[in-house]
Amino acid sequence: MTFNAELFDRAAAQYDEKPPFFRILGAKLVEFADLPAGSAVLDIGAGKGAVTLPALAAVGPPGHVTAVDVSEQMIEILRGYSISNLSVLRQDITESTIADASHDHAVSGFTLHILSDFRSAMVQIHRILKDGGTLSWSKPGGHPEASEWEDSYGQIFDAFSRRLTSTPSEMTEEPNYESVLRSVGFDVIEQVTVRVRIPV
Repeated sequence: MTFNAELFDRAAAQYDEKPPFFRILGAKLVEFADLPAGSAVLDIGAGKGAVTLPALAAVGPPGHVTAVDVSEQMIEILRGYSISNLSVLRQDITESTIADASHDHAVSGFTLHILSDFRSAMVQIHRILKDGGTLSWSKPGGHPEASEWEDSYGQIFDAFSRRLTSTPSEMTEEPNYESVLRSVGFDVIEQVTVRVRIPV
């Protein structure tokens, strides 16, 4: 597994509740991705559905969303939605068994940047996407007024990282994302910064 699934299993029940951080940003990501009605979408690192649910709303009943996550507890929550055009798989995206060229679009909220093998994930995603398919994903960024929050977050992250059984990629050198994406076959790459105010 590319990340600590057991840690997310333990966090699943309270995950993204106070504040609903990922739900707010998941809706923004789906809005940015502009998923067409009727399309087949892959949600990577789906968690409790922060991106999955707005993606389902975007593609509508003619479309389909496949949600994947490494955490069994997160997967159980997703399966509990019992939505007919939602498929749920417990899977490591770097070792995916999803069929070639089976999805029109892929989305991922705050997951890809924490994988220990970003390139393998990109190889699999590119394989799964149809020709002309898109990948839209989000990762945290800085803010000029965020110094106090960053200090607090740093303390939280330090406590979090001590509980891990392996070092997350945030604590290693960040890859050159554009270089990796181009090397596996993605050819149009756009990066935007979105500022979102979240009540805490």
